[in-house]
Amino acid sequence: IIISELFLPEAMKTFKEARIGGIAGGTKFIIQGILFKLATDEYDLYGGEDGAAKVAGHDLKGLMAYFQCSLEPDCNGLNVPLGCIIDYRGFRLLAIAILPIGKTTLKYGSDDGGCTVHNDDEGLFELMKKAAIKLNLKPHEVSETGVPLYGPGD
Repeated sequence: IIISELFLPEAMKTFKEARIGGIAGGTKFIIQGILFKLATDEYDLYGGEDGAAKVAGHDLKGLMAYFQCSLEPDCNGLNVPLGCIIDYRGFRLLAIAILPIGKTTLKYGSDDGGCTVHNDDEGLFELMKKAAIKLNLKPHEVSETGVPLYGPGD
C-alpha cells in the first residue's frame, strides 16, 4: 500500500509518514510493529534513487551478517530483528521488526543521533566484539562521546 499510494496527496494515504528523526534511510512508516523505510534520496545523500536502494540492500546484508554471527556458539545471545527487502513497482522498502527497546532499556548504541551513546552491558559488549572479529570490524568511537562500539552507533 505504501508504494501504491506513493503519489497520492498525504491526506488520502492509508499510512502516514512516521517522523522518528534522521534523514538517512528514506521516508519511514511504522505499521503494526514494523518499521518500513522507503528507499528514497530526498536529501541527495546517495547520488539518486538507485543509490538509496543499494544502501537499503546493504542495511539488510549487515543485518544478515550479524544474524550469521548469532548462530555461532560463542555469540549465543546476540539477537537481531527480523528484516526483509520488498521490491515493488520499481521502488524498494526495507522492513524491520521493531524491538521492545526504549530509552530505559537501550544498552548498546544510540537512539538520539549519537548525542548519548550506550555501552552499558559488558556481556553485550563482548558479544558485539566477538561478532566484530568474525566480520573483520574494528572498534570505533561514536560521535564525540568517546564511547567505543564494535557495531553501528544508531
